[in-house]
Amino acid sequence: MANAKLKCKCHGEYQPRENLIINPKGKFCSFDLMMEWANEQTTIRINKAARKAKTVVNKKVKAQKVKDKAKKKELITRSEWYQKLQRVVNQYITKVRDKDKACCSCGTCGDHLKYDAGHYIAVGSNMDLRFELTNIHLQCSVKCNVFGRGMPVEYGEFIKAVYGEGHYNWLHTNFLCHKPHPTLKEQFPTVPDIELEIKRYRELISRS
Repeated sequence: MANAKLKCKCHGEYQPRENLIINPKGKFCSFDLMMEWANEQTTIRINKAARKAKTVVNKKVKAQKVKDKAKKKELITRSEWYQKLQRVVNQYITKVRDKDKACCSCGTCGDHLKYDAGHYIAVGSNMDLRFELTNIHLQCSVKCNVFGRGMPVEYGEFIKAVYGEGHYNWLHTNFLCHKPHPTLKEQFPTVPDIELEIKRYRELISRS
């Protein structure tokens, strides 16, 4: 029909056919409005493509980070895993289990003192007792753990008083004829076992 009205893309209104510019993309009130619409569509397409490209890049970056993290994790030695575990065990001793308690070897207690998680049987003497909690207690850092070299005599008396003579002897059996303490490899057969233990201690610390 010659006098038919068509809906324009500019305003969404119906206009006489002869007043509209018609192209494959739609019907427009004027050339300027047609160009304005075309520019807007171009901008929309460019932005959409940019967002898509950014998403692809972000996914690649994220995937690479996961790979790098996994590779870095593979390079961590068992010794380094033990160090990570030792840190959380020490935090558990000083901040949770023995918090606000006195030094196990000299009995001093005070906020002005620095405290460590001191081993009775030193790690260098028996690695198997490294994470044995009855072998680790709150100890003042400077006087006993450092300059007192662990105060083994006083620490030993503390062990006897708290756990008994039998347990004291058990801790020392590595220096006798038999060896009842499981090795670290027996305690933690795989690296994931060490990771689980680290996670367990972190949860204990976070709940305190």
